[in-house]
Amino acid sequence: MPALSQLLFKVCSYIGDIIFVMSENENKEKSPVIRETIKDKALNKKKIAAYIAIALICGVLFGVTAAASFHYLSGYLSNGTKEEDTDEAFSVPDEASGDMVSDVTTEEPLPENTDSEAGDEDSDSDGSDSKKELTLEDYQTLTNLLYASGEKTDKSIVSVLSVTSDKDIFDTVYENADSASGLVLDIGEKRVLVLCSYSAVSDASEIRIKFNTDEEATAIIQGYDTATDLCILKVMVSDISEDTAAKIAAADLGSSYAIKRGDTVIAISSRESGDDLIYTGTVTAADGQIYLRDGVYGELSTDIAQSLESGFLTNIDGKVVGVIRSSENGALCAIGISDIKSIIEKISNKEEIVHMGVMINTITNELSKTYDVPAGVLVSKVVEGTAALDAGILQGDIITGMDDDNISTAKDFMNVLKEYTAGDKVKVTIMRLSNDEYKEITLTVKL
Repeated sequence: MPALSQLLFKVCSYIGDIIFVMSENENKEKSPVIRETIKDKALNKKKIAAYIAIALICGVLFGVTAAASFHYLSGYLSNGTKEEDTDEAFSVPDEASGDMVSDVTTEEPLPENTDSEAGDEDSDSDGSDSKKELTLEDYQTLTNLLYASGEKTDKSIVSVLSVTSDKDIFDTVYENADSASGLVLDIGEKRVLVLCSYSAVSDASEIRIKFNTDEEATAIIQGYDTATDLCILKVMVSDISEDTAAKIAAADLGSSYAIKRGDTVIAISSRESGDDLIYTGTVTAADGQIYLRDGVYGELSTDIAQSLESGFLTNIDGKVVGVIRSSENGALCAIGISDIKSIIEKISNKEEIVHMGVMINTITNELSKTYDVPAGVLVSKVVEGTAALDAGILQGDIITGMDDDNISTAKDFMNVLKEYTAGDKVKVTIMRLSNDEYKEITLTVKL
């Protein structure tokens, strides 16, 4: 390409010199010093042919240059977009039936002769009960097993470094890196996906992932959701060593629906330096709720008395069942993984999460009868600057339908809303209190 450009430049310069000399000759002929009237010369056919030849040569040269440039740049641009075209799709596996909690608990009564039979087998020759009591060694063994389960998930835990730049009083630029916990979700042929909180990286000028081998690699944001504060980061496999690639593993997502009060769980959080933090504890409440924009999500509360800004909750099998959000009353709480799996999958594949902009709660049939209000989804708050506010939805409205779908619960609302995309218009049926009675109205919301 540079040689072709130089050749073109020389040819055009030579042609310019010819045109300049010919123009000078014409100017001399038309000089004002000569007062005589000069008859118009006959057309110089050789000169016209020369001009045409010059024009054709320039056209050919420019055509060749343009074709070569297009071929060169098309190859460059295709290489520049190669990473985009080869993005691998990610899907969250469906929850296994074995992970789900049955609605019916069956407890078969013991046979009548169980005690006598057990007495024959479990009694010593002197008639004393021989049931083994746990010793300190047994307790240590159980603790070791729990930590071993935590270390299994530890291969999926990384540190997310959010780098920001600032200036001191002397205008000297310096960098500051804040650390948060990340979870390896998927390892593809060309990229690694990491789950973290969006607030941890939203203001970063650079994002780096620190793996369990202490190796660091640059990451970019693949997708995020501001309502749940979830973010997916992407690291190219080509940016990490073979040693690191062999020592990390994608996390196994479990079911938070299967967690019950009293279950043992493990909390894992990364540290920028040193080993990751692993704590064990018990679920104190599995039926809590977290109210976020356009959704209600399950909350798992534990008795783990630690203050962690980020991290993940696993069951004893090492499967992730929650994303740690906060410490309430000195104990860790997490949002259930089952309620956010669809969001994780969407943002992993660069799909936008649409929001209407309402805080909601379910009015059950029982509440409807008790308080004499329509059943449906109560709008407890309308968020400023959202589609719901622009459409005229008000606090206190009760949503009963969206297009052709009936809305009875917050879960219905969430499931229907996630099927829309940005820019869609949805007809929302609401019941609004007016003059001491509820009236049905329909509003069009542009998402």
